[in-house]
Amino acid sequence: LIDIRVKLIATVVTIFFIVSVPKSSYVIFCSYFLLCIITALIFKPDFIKFIKRLFRLYLIPFFLSVFIPFAGRGKVLYEINLNIITVQITDNGLATFYSVLIKSFLSLFLLCALIVSTDEREIFWGLRKLYVPKIVVSIIFLMYRYLFLFKDEFEIGKRAVN
Repeated sequence: LIDIRVKLIATVVTIFFIVSVPKSSYVIFCSYFLLCIITALIFKPDFIKFIKRLFRLYLIPFFLSVFIPFAGRGKVLYEINLNIITVQITDNGLATFYSVLIKSFLSLFLLCALIVSTDEREIFWGLRKLYVPKIVVSIIFLMYRYLFLFKDEFEIGKRAVN
């Protein structure tokens, strides 16, 4: 059994290094992917729950980054003329888009492995043992606790509408 403090530090440090990789460094991303798989195997999460949570959460960065290929400067690869505006997909925009997708996937991969394999109270206890200020841990705890309240209220409202 791995101490929660080791899990937290390993997760945060690995995510820091993943996020600091320059775009278009796909060999480094592959090595970090292998490291994430090894870390997830060490954490031993419930596989089905882990995969469901990972792909459900991955939709958020995917849909938020859909417009990145149109925003970058660089060599124009494809151009769409829409009478009102011309939209261009550039090589730099695509490289940034792929980098954002890979970094968010790897970061969510590690976070999901940590969360699925560890009890919430243990995570909060580990944060306190790592000397994270008590107020910060309390805020995170309250956000986590009330997230389920909002989810329940949403379900009630959805049932009422139906």
